[in-house]
This record gives sequence, structure tokens and C-alpha cells, in this order.
Amino acid sequence: MDLLIFITFLVLINIIVVKYTSKTRMMLVTSGFVIMFFLAPITWFITLISLGMTGSGIAGSVAGMMFGFITFINGIYYLFRGMLTSQQTENT
Repeated sequence: MDLLIFITFLVLINIIVVKYTSKTRMMLVTSGFVIMFFLAPITWFITLISLGMTGSGIAGSVAGMMFGFITFINGIYYLFRGMLTSQQTENT
């Protein structure tokens, strides 16, 4: 069940980033940093707490670290995508 919730979480993050921040380079880099340094630790702690209530022990902590690491890798992807995107001018 936790895996299904985590996959849904990643899909929602990716939809939000692609829909709202893929227009400019700075927005992609910022969203990459937010995912890497804000959402990855939150994902790790929430997974540890939710799996810790079931008494899973070391397996719960490994799952939490894995979910946090996958979220961190997702942030790195958007960071590099933002750095490799050519600078576009905004029409305001």
C-alpha cells in the first residue's frame, strides 16, 4: 500500500513540475532544488513514521531511505534538465 501511495506521489510531483515550471530554466532549477532538499526528507520521514507504526523495523527504514532516494533522484533529474535547457525570455 505504501508503494502505491509513493508512486502516486511521484506522479503528482512530475505532473505539477511539467505543467507549471517547464517554461523557463530558472523555474526548473528551483523545482529541482525544492524536490531534492525539501520533499525528499519529508518523504523519508513520513515513510519511516508510517512503516514504523506497523513494527517493520529495519525493513521500514530501508524502504524510507529508498523512497527518499528515489525522490532525490527525481529532483536531480529536474535540476539537470533545467541546467541543460536553453534560456528563454518571458513575455510579460
